Amino acid sequence: MSDPVADSARPGPVFFIGRAVLRPLLRLRFRPRVSGREHVPVAGPVLLASNHLSGLDTILIPSFAPRQVQFLAKESLFSSRIGGWFFRGIGAIPVHRSAGSAAQAA
Repeated sequence: MSDPVADSARPGPVFFIGRAVLRPLLRLRFRPRVSGREHVPVAGPVLLASNHLSGLDTILIPSFAPRQVQFLAKESLFSSRIGGWFFRGIGAIPVHRSAGSAAQAA
């Protein structure tokens, strides 16, 4: 049985277009070194955890990860028309941050 929230949060064209445009620009500007890519499974669940040393983690990880990346994002980011369109387009999953049980369900 599939999860309707996760199914509706699959990355869409915004994710793939953004990745195609950003990857070469980010490579030129930051020259990231990716290590451990061979340990990311081709299929099935995987968790890529960031320690958020920089806000750029949110852009760099999906740009250089070997597969599609989905994010958990606070629900308030989805409240505006543009924010909702963008975050749904990149496959973000809204999380209610007020209750611990709601965040755990995500």
